[in-house]
Amino acid sequence: MRLTPRNVSVLVVPALALAVLYAALVESPLQGGAEPADGKSSPTAMGIEKRIPWTTSRIVGSPEPPLPYDTERAFPSLKFNQPLDIATAPGMDRLWIVEQSGKIYSFANRPDVESADLALDVARDIPGQSKFMR
Repeated sequence: MRLTPRNVSVLVVPALALAVLYAALVESPLQGGAEPADGKSSPTAMGIEKRIPWTTSRIVGSPEPPLPYDTERAFPSLKFNQPLDIATAPGMDRLWIVEQSGKIYSFANRPDVESADLALDVARDIPGQSKFMR
C-alpha cells in the first residue's frame, strides 16, 4: 500500500488529537491545584486524624502464584523515549509509535528491523505545538 496524504491523515489526526488532549491535561490548573488570588496558599488538613485498625477481616491465604510467562523484547534493535501508544495501519505491514515528546515513528513489523523512520515531529512540524510538548 502506498503512503498517500489520505493514509497519513488517518494516522496523524488521531495522534495529534491525543497530543492536544495530553497537553491540555498537563497544563490544566486541576493538575497542581489553583493558587488563591492573593498568591498565598494555606495548607488544609486532609484525611482522618487517627487510623482505625481493621481487625474484622476474614481473608486468609495469599494470592495465586504468577503464571510461568517470560517477557522478551519484540524488536531488540529499537529503543524509544517515553512511548505512549503503538498502532497499526490497515493494509500496511508497519507499526506506528507515538512518543510523549510529539514524535511519531513507523517501522516494518519484523523482529529483525534495524531502525524506525521518523514520520512526524509535531513539535517541529506544526507551528505553535512546541509549547505543549515537554
